[in-house]
Amino acid sequence: MWATSTDSTSGGSSTINVTNDATWVSSNSAVSVSKGVVTATGEANNVVITGKYQGYSASVTLTAKYHYSELKLLIGDSSADAGNKMDVQLGQDISLKAKGVNGGALEELTDKATWTSSDASVVSVSAGKLTLNAAGKATITAKYQGRADTIELTVTSPYKSMSISDANGVKGPFEMQVGEPAMPLVAKVLGASVSNEPVTEKATWKSSNEAVATVDEAGKVTPVAAGTTTITATYLGVSATAAVAVRTPFEAIVFTPSTAQHLSLSGAKLTITAKTVKGADNYTLTDEAQWESTNLNVISVSGSGATATVTPRGKGTATVKLTYKSMVKELSVTVYPTVSEIEIAKDKLEVYVDDTGDLPQVTGKALDETKADVSKLAKWTSSDSTVLSIDEDGKWTALKAGKATLTATVTSGGCLFGYARSHGQQKRCSRCCRSRKM
Repeated sequence: MWATSTDSTSGGSSTINVTNDATWVSSNSAVSVSKGVVTATGEANNVVITGKYQGYSASVTLTAKYHYSELKLLIGDSSADAGNKMDVQLGQDISLKAKGVNGGALEELTDKATWTSSDASVVSVSAGKLTLNAAGKATITAKYQGRADTIELTVTSPYKSMSISDANGVKGPFEMQVGEPAMPLVAKVLGASVSNEPVTEKATWKSSNEAVATVDEAGKVTPVAAGTTTITATYLGVSATAAVAVRTPFEAIVFTPSTAQHLSLSGAKLTITAKTVKGADNYTLTDEAQWESTNLNVISVSGSGATATVTPRGKGTATVKLTYKSMVKELSVTVYPTVSEIEIAKDKLEVYVDDTGDLPQVTGKALDETKADVSKLAKWTSSDSTVLSIDEDGKWTALKAGKATLTATVTSGGCLFGYARSHGQQKRCSRCCRSRKM
């Protein structure tokens, strides 16, 4: 509909289209009007549509009726009525058609109709094309020009069960080792008309823990790291699971040296070797070994296979980390500043035979004049180990009366520092120390 206004003020007359500017009113809520466009949402008789503009108005009386007496759902391209309910099976290819009944004729409305599903996770629909997604129930509705039709679908699986086995027909649980080739699994289904039908390539595969093992779309399982995971295969409403345990091919990684290391910033590089052990057997690491430093500002690490070189870069403590076939081994490394001289905490100590004690603290004077405890860098020797011995734990032991000199050596920046002496009467010994700058 449209509205016009006649202007005769200038001696002549002209007609102006004021459809968009007029105010439009409908006498029935079943029929709405906006800018002259009339929309009916239901049947109605004697509906008065009025247009108003600058004190003038005009009206028209309309009757709204459905164009179609009903909407029908048909199965595919056939003329068969879909009915109110239908049983279908996953895997079926099904489509619906929407037809409008106009007198004795059926008009094609499939592409014009609005399609919805009450549960798209079970059945989704697009222009009448049904996609069966899972077992369950869903109601499909088609609507067009106030008419609608529905059908309830019950979706079931064509199979009773599924099983998972390896290529030899052996069922899980399965055991694998890190580094092994991928293991192919086979999925088979059992139904009323089929028995052990392979569906490996058709099934959807999933691993519950991909950090332990992954599975591809063909059912091949690849071990990643030690642990357990569950592999699941799903196909047309049936599923099966298999447990997979992944282990490392060895018990442990052993470092040489094996204890925390202490380096001078200006000192020599450190070489670390690694091996894997299982029971009484040792194995050499391959190029799969990955060496790294947890703090490149303290140490850098370069390694290949079983050997790595550690280079001191700055003061502090960092960790050498080796990852091999999902197993991790770490070694702590502390880097000390370059020192210009050292001091020993005690310069004299009298002891009795069989006494034991800790070696004195060694303090170094850094290049910036600050002091640092460099006891871990000191290498101690005894001039007579039959009188005074030193063990690997940094302790001395007085073995007999006599005289011995204990020497603490710290190599830093090309300098060598420190010595100590001990002497005494029978059944006791003593030691004294002084620092020396080389």
